[in-house]
Amino acid sequence: MATDDTHTGTIKVTEGWLSGIAHTTVTDISRTLRSGDPQTTLSVMSNDAGTYPGLCAASDKGRIDNANELHAHFKSFATSLIGQLNSLSTGLDTLAVSLLEVDQILRKGEEDAELTAGEMAAVLADGLGGLGYKTTTTTA
Repeated sequence: MATDDTHTGTIKVTEGWLSGIAHTTVTDISRTLRSGDPQTTLSVMSNDAGTYPGLCAASDKGRIDNANELHAHFKSFATSLIGQLNSLSTGLDTLAVSLLEVDQILRKGEEDAELTAGEMAAVLADGLGGLGYKTTTTTA
C-alpha cells in the first residue's frame, strides 16, 4: 500500500503495493500505448492516410488544392507518433520490471528494514531513465 504519512508529502510504499497496483497500472498503461485504440487509429492513419475519412484538406478559404501533400505529411506524423508511443511503452515495461525488483528487495529484508530513497532510486533508475526522468539523491 502507498500511503501519505499524515499528509506530510512523505510516501510509505510497501512491497504489496509495488507488485500489485503499481505494477498492474504501469503494465496496463504500457499495453494501451502499444496496442490500444490510439495505436490502432494511428496505424490506420499511417498506412492509409490518403483515404482516412477523418482527414479533410480544407481551410477557412476553401479547399486546399494539394490534399495529397497534406495526407503525406499526416501519414509521416502518425508514423512518428506511433514510434513515440512505442518508446514510452518500452520505458514503462522497464519500469514495471524495476517495480518487481524493488518488491523483491523489500520482501527479502527484515520486517523493520527500510529501503532508503537512494537505494530505491538506484533500482528504479533504469525504468525511470527510459521515461526520460533523471534521478538525483542527496545525503544528510
